[in-house]
Amino acid sequence: MSELKRLSLAVQLLSGSCGRLANDRTGVTSALSSAATAIDATPEAASAQAALVDAVRLWQTMSADALASSQEAARFAAGLAG
Repeated sequence: MSELKRLSLAVQLLSGSCGRLANDRTGVTSALSSAATAIDATPEAASAQAALVDAVRLWQTMSADALASSQEAARFAAGLAG
């Protein structure tokens, strides 16, 4: 594989990874917004707390997945470029 082709593939891979991170961030923002709405609409403190805990767990899971995905993509791209 030519050097230019390898670098092109690496850039495409990193670009896709950045796109996934942006989508994950949008999903997390949406989930937190939904949780805030649920909390506002819920008079019981326990239900509101449960909605917030669920949103935070989702955020943690999505953040960890996005980070792992971006790190894997960066390692692969570095291998292609290097």
